Amino acid sequence: MSGFGGRGGGGGFGGQQRRNDDYDEGSEDMFVPADDCGRIIGRGGNKIRDLQDQSGCRIKVLRDDEGNGTRRVELRGSADAMAEARGMINQILEGGDDRDNFSGGRGGGGEGAKEVMQIDSSFVGRVIGKGGSRVRELQDETGCRINVSRDGHGAYTDVELIGSGSAIAKARQAIDDITSQVY
Repeated sequence: MSGFGGRGGGGGFGGQQRRNDDYDEGSEDMFVPADDCGRIIGRGGNKIRDLQDQSGCRIKVLRDDEGNGTRRVELRGSADAMAEARGMINQILEGGDDRDNFSGGRGGGGEGAKEVMQIDSSFVGRVIGKGGSRVRELQDETGCRINVSRDGHGAYTDVELIGSGSAIAKARQAIDDITSQVY
């Protein structure tokens, strides 16, 4: 695809979509606060690579400041992939990235089955891991999105599993393995 034309988009975190129907691929620009770009890119580019892998969308944070404290983020891919990436980026911007929610993007097949399991609240730390590292490993290994509820004030905490049936089964088994270990 050649140039992007105008800057498009308006204010906020929305964007303007431009499509190239020959390839069923489009591009879209988002404008994000320049101060938050590091959260999207991540240490050594790890976060942006994860976002690209999980959404199926190519994401590029441009170095040029727009002059109003924002930077342009280019999204390229199918409409679904761009929508997924946009949602994940907006979640990060709203403070709901992995470190806060202990969740990642969508798992392998991208299917949207959902299941909620409960675990003993004393095992939440083992499932999440330091800084969310264990839950990210589980998501990578199983292809399932895993959200650990922050509202686990009782004896049990809800863990939401989102993905294909097989990914959910793998994640459930992995979490059961963690919660059945005696330390």
